[in-house]
Amino acid sequence: MCPQSNEEPSGPIGSFRETLFGDMPLSSWAAAGTGEPWARFSNAAARLDRRDRTGAMEELRSILHLSGLESRHYLEAWCGLRDAGVAPAPDEAKHVYGIVLDVPVNSGLDTLAAYEDRRARYINFSGAVIVWDIGHYRNINEQDGEPIQMADAIDAGHLKFWLDGVKVTGGYALTRTDDEPRGQWLLVKIRDRAADPRGDLTVSRPESVLSGRTIEDLAAEAGG
Repeated sequence: MCPQSNEEPSGPIGSFRETLFGDMPLSSWAAAGTGEPWARFSNAAARLDRRDRTGAMEELRSILHLSGLESRHYLEAWCGLRDAGVAPAPDEAKHVYGIVLDVPVNSGLDTLAAYEDRRARYINFSGAVIVWDIGHYRNINEQDGEPIQMADAIDAGHLKFWLDGVKVTGGYALTRTDDEPRGQWLLVKIRDRAADPRGDLTVSRPESVLSGRTIEDLAAEAGG
């Protein structure tokens, strides 16, 4: 579990949004922050520029052995290793570090990222970003009473998970609606004790669980 912080993510919003997906070029990650693990991403990118593939792979592997990082850091390290032709072991290949969704809204495109490390981040179409919720998620996929690994459910195009967050709780289902590599997915709330069609948490609880500030607060600060 990662240590908690009372600070919102800092740095350019564009680069922060890219790092949510964990599949951007190492050069993007190298410029996204300072300290660990950013220094190792920067070293890996520099070694690749010098065509030192072995050294770059060592830097990325070292990130996998650091404790207390965010799930997206491990995800990006594996992405860099895969780009270099290093395949994860079968069990590791089925490890789901998190889910990132782009959600079209009338005024733009919002992004929601939920990770294994209990972090969830929400980026509003305006470009402001807050840590909207923190909690756990559980895999609840099964067939004929037998559990199904999350990665297998994703491959099949239908997965279910349970959220235990500060704000969001209950079961959810994702269904792929096309055959594209990144794909379009439909998110549905499962009918359970936490389901409440009358409520809208984005309206009743718009604040960050870390700082208490809202998207509007951050936008006003940036404009001021």
